[in-house]
Amino acid sequence: MIRRALNDYNHPGVPPFNRLRPDLVDFGSYEVYEIKSSNELTRGLGELAAYLTLLNGVSEMPQHWLPGNTFTPPPFIVTKSSDIVWVHPPILGVVTYDIISDWIDAAAATAAYITIQRITSELIPQLALAAFNASRGAW
Repeated sequence: MIRRALNDYNHPGVPPFNRLRPDLVDFGSYEVYEIKSSNELTRGLGELAAYLTLLNGVSEMPQHWLPGNTFTPPPFIVTKSSDIVWVHPPILGVVTYDIISDWIDAAAATAAYITIQRITSELIPQLALAAFNASRGAW
């Protein structure tokens, strides 16, 4: 969903990976990133560890590859399908995200439910009592 490359995977220091590809690679700082939804953080950490092991084991670069921490993602992204995505800073090289448009829909439904419950449990009885008391005073 948020896949982006900071440089070319054909760089001479990076061997071909087939399906093993980090989501972000910064050749200037020797940092590697993986992008996962927030509930896949553990999986992302495992994948990143595999990438780093591979890169540091076969790379001809003079410096060790590290989990990324200097990339600053945009805090929010709106996708083509109008989903609102909240992007978090890297945690040990894993950039996580949450699709919050789902939360907003859930929050709106919850707020409507709470409002309806309050109207039916508090306000209607209060209105009925006020109407009853008003009618008693009018007799």
